Amino acid sequence: MSALPPAAPDCAACAARDARIAELEDLAGELREAVGAQADQIAALREQVARLARAQSRNSGNTSMPPSSDDVPGRTPPRKQRRAEQRAAGKRTRGKQPGAPGAAMRWEDPDQTIPHFPRGRCRCGRDLREARDLGVASSAQQLDIPEPRARRVMWAVQQPLSASALQEVMGVPAWKSLPSWFLVSAADQAVPPEAERQFAARMGATTVEVPSSHVAMVSHPEDVLTLIQTAAQAVRC
Repeated sequence: MSALPPAAPDCAACAARDARIAELEDLAGELREAVGAQADQIAALREQVARLARAQSRNSGNTSMPPSSDDVPGRTPPRKQRRAEQRAAGKRTRGKQPGAPGAAMRWEDPDQTIPHFPRGRCRCGRDLREARDLGVASSAQQLDIPEPRARRVMWAVQQPLSASALQEVMGVPAWKSLPSWFLVSAADQAVPPEAERQFAARMGATTVEVPSSHVAMVSHPEDVLTLIQTAAQAVRC
């Protein structure tokens, strides 16, 4: 603020101006004192509110206060009691709540309940198995996820069948005079398994059946190998 020019001699207006400025300066000083006093009062009130909030939040769950003090009007009940009241009112279920951070499991109706009873002996010396059942003391849930298993799928692309294969004349089949072995694929989707069984019966073949698709040599190589070895040993003998 720039300084005011000095009052002119015998200037009534200048004298009135200076008097008004002096009054305003005095008023400003009083206001500054009032604001300072109010700031002190506000700080004291904030400290008082903080003390009341701390006192109100204290209960038997977070201090050594007795549970009887939890019923004081205005006092926040312990967290366990608040959660129980919310569950009783249907506002909250046990476990993780929707939208809550973390990876806790939400409490659901279990598919199986496994009871656990205490074992050993009581302090009185009696076996706890003879004790009276007083109900469930606590419970916990566990989410069992089935072990993942890989599923192998093979796509066998075959060439088109030549038309000459349906026109050529075949001679006497070897199975009419030689011993034969036949592997039936019970899950075959290329040749019906029942047709395979009829082929094997007509051949009088030693038949082995496996729960396989059309390519049993890929899905059940050990069974195929055993059948080949059995046939080779029988012919050698």
